[in-house]
Amino acid sequence: MPATPLSSNRRRHDLDALRASAMLLGIGFHIAHSLAVGFPWFVQDVNQSKGPLILMYWVHGFRMPLFFILSGFFTAMMWRRRGFGAMIGHRFRRVFLPLVLMCFTVVPASNWAIRYAFSVPRSKPVVNSSPLNVVVKNFWTAIQQGDPSSLTRFLDEGADLSELHPELGTTPLSTAALFGQDAIVKILLENGADLEQKNKDGTTALHSAAFLGRVTIADILLEAGIDAEATNTRGETAKESALAPWEVTEWVVNTFSIPFDRGTVAEGRKRILNTLEGGENPRAAASVWAAIEQSDLHKLQAALDQGIEFAELHPESGMSALAYAAIRGETECVQLLLNAGANPNQRNRD
Repeated sequence: MPATPLSSNRRRHDLDALRASAMLLGIGFHIAHSLAVGFPWFVQDVNQSKGPLILMYWVHGFRMPLFFILSGFFTAMMWRRRGFGAMIGHRFRRVFLPLVLMCFTVVPASNWAIRYAFSVPRSKPVVNSSPLNVVVKNFWTAIQQGDPSSLTRFLDEGADLSELHPELGTTPLSTAALFGQDAIVKILLENGADLEQKNKDGTTALHSAAFLGRVTIADILLEAGIDAEATNTRGETAKESALAPWEVTEWVVNTFSIPFDRGTVAEGRKRILNTLEGGENPRAAASVWAAIEQSDLHKLQAALDQGIEFAELHPESGMSALAYAAIRGETECVQLLLNAGANPNQRNRD
């Protein structure tokens, strides 16, 4: 049977409709970002739930693969109908030129908007200036800025200690811990703040203190009896929060304008880990050996930042970290260890 020639003017309206539907789903997908509970996004709605999060994962599971399949189909159809040269010209005008234009217009504008959003104060009212909104705004501002007198006044007026921060999704205790406000933590505890109340992502105030190395606050919480083994929605304890990657840490502090000094946080995390584990952090030590073996300076620096006692010897060879790096010929690792305070006179096990 002879093949039926493909009509040159036939339009696949069914596939057009499928592509348009996928684009409409994309609108809902991006709207759901700010409404999804536990999803890190630049804008956080005060009312969040798991429904939008489920919608996001469902749509994202097939939308982009569908676009690629349709794009390949339409490209092949154009090639068969118009030829290779016409197809390249069409794609150049419809894809490449808009891409170049967006790189010089939309992308810089988006980057500027994000930087501007990070630079403006987060304490401005977002709805109106009614007395209720002013009280709520100033309650969180008093916590973040460490204003004990204002906080005490709001507590006397009946501020709800069970409420979560409208942007961070954190309890008052966790918010004070993130911003390093020791005195505020004490006031909140004196006024009945629940030690075990969890944030939107299931973490406690101890997770928050460990995340940014707030040593004094961690000590206050532990002395008050907080559960050091409490886990978040991912099953992580405060010890895992103290081992969070720096990329994640910097994203959080930049997004929510939290004061941050990497050296101070690294030292604080190390001390908190020692407190929680009753000694040296074994995960950090294991990372040091692995980083030396892999010649990975970035990983080695990260492990050193998380805390290691240089007296610890390699579990198999019995060598110090410095000797282990030297015998493997890792001169850059040796220099990094020396800069971090490794003792060149430390003896090996033998």
